[in-house]
Amino acid sequence: MKFYSDMTKKLYESEEELKTAEKEVADAEAKKAEASKAKKEDAQKVEEAFKANNAARREYNTKVLAARKAYNEAVAAAKKAFDAAVSDASNVKDAAEKHYDKMLKEFTKKYTSYHLSLKDGDNVTTISSDVGTLSESFDKEYNSLIDYMLKHFF
Repeated sequence: MKFYSDMTKKLYESEEELKTAEKEVADAEAKKAEASKAKKEDAQKVEEAFKANNAARREYNTKVLAARKAYNEAVAAAKKAFDAAVSDASNVKDAAEKHYDKMLKEFTKKYTSYHLSLKDGDNVTTISSDVGTLSESFDKEYNSLIDYMLKHFF
């Protein structure tokens, strides 16, 4: 007598062969189901890692944005303080230069020339200024020389 298995859709010579074949099919299906379950669990782990990665990126972006904002504010404040310090120093320097120019002009207008030699170790600085009749007469002489040259040489 032959035995038919609804599970394998085959005929077997003995009941023992049928049971062995059905047990093998059942074991294979159980193994397949277990592999499918393990795959789903691993896929769930990947999905959780993906969500954690996105959360970490959001946190990173938030922290970097806050740090960049703080940095830009600190740079702007430092630039403002620097510009104010430079402006104050420039105002003091400009006022001193204006005063020096005024005093030098008044002196040279009154006394025609000014000369000062400053020594600092091996360094010597000389300041000279000539104004008044000397420079006016020089300008007249120079202009007349140019006129003469233009008339006679060109």
